[in-house]
Amino acid sequence: MLFSSDRDGKFDIYELGLPTEGSIIAYLQGSREKGTQKIGINSTSNDHMPFVYGDLLVFSSDRPGGFGGYDLYYSQKTANGWAEPVNFGPKINSEFDEFRPVVSDSWEFSNQLMIFSSNRPGGLGGFDLYFVGIPKF
Repeated sequence: MLFSSDRDGKFDIYELGLPTEGSIIAYLQGSREKGTQKIGINSTSNDHMPFVYGDLLVFSSDRPGGFGGYDLYYSQKTANGWAEPVNFGPKINSEFDEFRPVVSDSWEFSNQLMIFSSNRPGGLGGFDLYFVGIPKF
């Protein structure tokens, strides 16, 4: 299970292994600090809102080198862990904030569907939902 937390003062993505037997609810309600660890792709900036679809991890970050605000990034799971994150680029990211990516297969796209929120101009105000087709990784 991947999740984000700002318990160290900035958002990082953490990984927690879940048991294959017994109650997951009981496990999550118990003490699990020793099983929780930051994943290797975290930066010195805020990395959060992870979503995993198969071997694909998508998340939001305000790390340097983006297009402004929070951008969407992806990483692929390899035998050695998560690969170096890649920015989705200017066709998806803007100088504003892109948050909460979710990926799924869609019968209407020959590729995968990603839905995300953004506060870019042109929407109805605040954070609006957008969708885009992304390559199948």
